[in-house]
Amino acid sequence: MADTKCVRHIVTGGFWEDANGCWQRAGTNVLSTFRDSPLLQHHFGWTLEAGTPPAGCVQLPARTQQTRQHTRQTSASSHEATCPESFPLDATWILRTSVIAPSGDVCEQHSWVIATDNQGSMMIGQIAELLVPVPGSSEDATHEAAASQSYIVIERFLLGSIRHQTTGCPVLRPPRPNTRIFEVVHSAAVLLLLNVQHDCEVAKCSIAPGSRAVRQERQDTEVREAGLVHNSESRLFLINTHALHNAALLRRHLPRSLLCPLPLYEDRPERHRELATSLRVTEALKRAETQKKRAATRQKKAQQAGATTRGPSHPGTSTAARAVGDVSEPSGSWQAVESVRQERHHGMDSDVIDSGASVAGHPGGLAVGAPRPATVSGDQSGSPADVESTSPPGTLGCGDDNRAEFARPKRRRVE
Repeated sequence: MADTKCVRHIVTGGFWEDANGCWQRAGTNVLSTFRDSPLLQHHFGWTLEAGTPPAGCVQLPARTQQTRQHTRQTSASSHEATCPESFPLDATWILRTSVIAPSGDVCEQHSWVIATDNQGSMMIGQIAELLVPVPGSSEDATHEAAASQSYIVIERFLLGSIRHQTTGCPVLRPPRPNTRIFEVVHSAAVLLLLNVQHDCEVAKCSIAPGSRAVRQERQDTEVREAGLVHNSESRLFLINTHALHNAALLRRHLPRSLLCPLPLYEDRPERHRELATSLRVTEALKRAETQKKRAATRQKKAQQAGATTRGPSHPGTSTAARAVGDVSEPSGSWQAVESVRQERHHGMDSDVIDSGASVAGHPGGLAVGAPRPATVSGDQSGSPADVESTSPPGTLGCGDDNRAEFARPKRRRVE
């Protein structure tokens, strides 16, 4: 698949970079072979461009859709219409056709166009009617009418010199209020198609519920929806210069003053100075607020570091400190913990709490530092041994044989 795309790129005239960094292209024989071979074009998915009718050519509708009118029934017979000398006043015309502009656009009835009037000047207007003479034979009626025999009736509008205050687009207005002025020109006088919108802001157009039918499969259904209802009394329009279609051609015919970008501020340097002045104030306030928050953060961290250095407070006093000292003051708790740590370091293992002694006022209790009440005999392997009791009657005797087994108390580990 990648090779197929590469070959298609080459035979269609694409460029590629060689090893020396130069851009190469296939020769004329390769390009002409692909151009002249419909089979290769079909295999590579090449679609030929359909032939465009010549500019000024007016296309006829189907025979069943043709509408014929005399000149007296058309807008060309209006006393406000300007017709060329070659325009026949007593003729029958076919209406509802379309004309091809030099830009390739298909301009139909009610389309907005830029055209050349009978004096050779540029004009902007809306196509009111397209007039094609009735052919003399039925065979001619099936073909495109000759451009030299077709005419277009255009309603003229004037281009305003001031842009719209909201959209910045050029404004179109009738030459005279409540009067429609027409210009009958040759079909080849049309230059290009325009995108023109109604000025709903000035006309006060409203959105009416159920004013538009919902279209499905290109047909109107019975379902209605809200739509914009234009005020027909207002005939003010805007040229949509924001559209991309024919943007380059439009700039050739409209003055630069109506198309140049509009500055957001008239005096740009003054606007910059205003912004700089306001930023000096706001940035100074932001810096002061940042410094204030930074100082508060430093103070909070310093307090936390001091609390960690002084040791735990009353709620967080360790178990060893509460066991050996008073916990009412943090300093006493810390001294008690240090005392226990020193005693443990200097040989606390040699002190044994005698479980057979009694504390004053508490018979049967234990006293610290009391002499051993019995002599333990036996091996030193930790096995049970006979003990000769020397405690007086009524104390911690262990039966008639006055035997007792004393266990060494567990030491509390200080973290």
